[in-house]
Amino acid sequence: MEYPHLFTPLTIGSTTVKNRIFMSPMTTNLCDTQNHVTEEVIAYYEARAKGGVGLITVEGAMVTEKSHYRGLTNLGLYDDSQIPMVAKLAESIHRYDCKAVVQLLHGGPACLPKDNDGMIPWAASPIAIRTGWLAGIVPNEMPSEIVKKTVQEFAAAAERAKKAGLDGVEIHACHRHGLIGSFLSQLSNKRVDEYGGNVDGRLRFLLEVIRETRKRCGKDFLIFVRLSLEELEYGGQSLIEGMHIAQEVERAGADFIHFSRGTTETFWITTPPSGSPKALHSQLAKEMRQALHIPYGVVGRISEPWIGELVLEQKRADAVYIGRALLCDPEFPNKAREGRSEAIRTCIGCTDCIGRVTGPVIHCAINPESARETVKLQKAEHPKKVLVVGGGPGGLQAAAVLAKRGHQVTLAEQEPHLGGNMQTAGIPNGKEDLLNGVRSLIYAAKEAGADLQCDTKVDRTYLQTHDIDEVVLASGALPLLPRFLNGQAVSALDILKGKASSGRNIVVIGGGSVGCETADFLIHPRNDYNVSGKKVTILELTANIAADDRSYQRTLLMERLIAKGCVIITGAEVTEVGERCVTYRKDGELHTLEDVDTVVAAVGLFSDTSLQKDLEELRIPYHTIGDAKRPRRITDAVSEAQTVAETI
Repeated sequence: MEYPHLFTPLTIGSTTVKNRIFMSPMTTNLCDTQNHVTEEVIAYYEARAKGGVGLITVEGAMVTEKSHYRGLTNLGLYDDSQIPMVAKLAESIHRYDCKAVVQLLHGGPACLPKDNDGMIPWAASPIAIRTGWLAGIVPNEMPSEIVKKTVQEFAAAAERAKKAGLDGVEIHACHRHGLIGSFLSQLSNKRVDEYGGNVDGRLRFLLEVIRETRKRCGKDFLIFVRLSLEELEYGGQSLIEGMHIAQEVERAGADFIHFSRGTTETFWITTPPSGSPKALHSQLAKEMRQALHIPYGVVGRISEPWIGELVLEQKRADAVYIGRALLCDPEFPNKAREGRSEAIRTCIGCTDCIGRVTGPVIHCAINPESARETVKLQKAEHPKKVLVVGGGPGGLQAAAVLAKRGHQVTLAEQEPHLGGNMQTAGIPNGKEDLLNGVRSLIYAAKEAGADLQCDTKVDRTYLQTHDIDEVVLASGALPLLPRFLNGQAVSALDILKGKASSGRNIVVIGGGSVGCETADFLIHPRNDYNVSGKKVTILELTANIAADDRSYQRTLLMERLIAKGCVIITGAEVTEVGERCVTYRKDGELHTLEDVDTVVAAVGLFSDTSLQKDLEELRIPYHTIGDAKRPRRITDAVSEAQTVAETI
């Protein structure tokens, strides 16, 4: 077997798990507004159980009614009426020899008042979260008598999980997040009663939940706890304190610990994006061997089988937690076990899925079937000869789905390689994981039986000389080069593709994500005033840069630009571009940058619709998707491709 450590059974308490690939919890928003499990929830988790994962951690479940977390469609375990559908979920997971625990999460300070009848959220102390959707909302300090009541509510929820047939619960106490997390961290717990003060006071709430759960649910019911190894904020939890916390959690009766790192305010650590180190928490997790006797697992950018295998081989953990990679490909474990790693649709780390935690439902940028498991792909009643124009993500996805349905599919790409602008987007620093995504999309299209042709330009003559029933127009988008640039600029895409070179003193016009990533790609790696290094200035018309980037990588990109000494000028309207100068207006005054070697335009894209007129005149039915319809994100192209391909 290629990955023997991944597929070695693991005994936790009195339970044996068939392998060491554990699914981490991710909010799906697939439950109903009464917080009941739905058929969509069951299908979603059943697909991952069928895909070969050893243990599934079902998404965070509310332990009390007034604790809706990021919307109204959370899973609930606060009422006995919720037990029957949870039991149905447990049965569907167990059908595939997969174990199941449910995470118990009281959102605490993350409970929006608008979702909880205007109720101000509870927390350890009245300290507002500084970032994200809750920034500025000051929570109420939870009185000690309500803390004790909430301990009972956690344990009651665990009892319901046991009655439903689940194997155990995971108590969320990680990332300075949720109610228990707000008590555990000294950054958010400023109390001086029995639930505050030193680390043991801050631990009391969590330990009482563990002990009460064990008392009610018995010795064979699994109790997992999710903890941070360290918090990575000034004044926050250190690794040595994390060790003490973990030891106390073990003494209180926990069977297993799920380790992560950081806080919800260092979200690029808790949910590492593309470009982050692989298994970035695992080296610190190895330190826990000195402190613990119970087994533990670690999460964090374990997106390919070889990464998880190496973590286990080096004894950095006893199990590896995988979340987004299982959203991207539910068959990840089966394909790894069968020696078909090349067939795994690899997570690109775009964090678009995490952006959907607030709704409507979770999704994956390059697997549009995720969270749509109840929708079954139907064979075409009347197979057609379908031409897909363009080999970007939309075109590749359309080709794969159409071929799976039985159509005869030809994909024509005019460039010598596939991937379109997604391939180009994988060139900047930290975006390399996108190239794995391109590879996965190509593999899927080939495996489905689509004929992929590069160096093939589709024009009127091509359309007239080929037998085509229908066309999917996925021709993508081209860079804008406005007239005011006077032919003096090169496009950011051409710079990234190596079709244009740059001098030493560079001005990038346009400070969106493409402009910023191109600047990062070009500038010298360190701001050491190297005489031969490239100097880059970004001119952005609006008040902020990379405002279109909603990914968790944005923070890291900003840090790199600042560290490298990139000059960033916002509120700058470019008025003239000369041979060696750029003039811009800021605050009503004109400024000129002299001795400019290269001007790079990153001011947007426009749809390539050059084929539409020919298609209409030749009366060939066609469907426009992705950037050819309107320049947007990868996820839009892929989801539109799925929808169109399902209906032809």
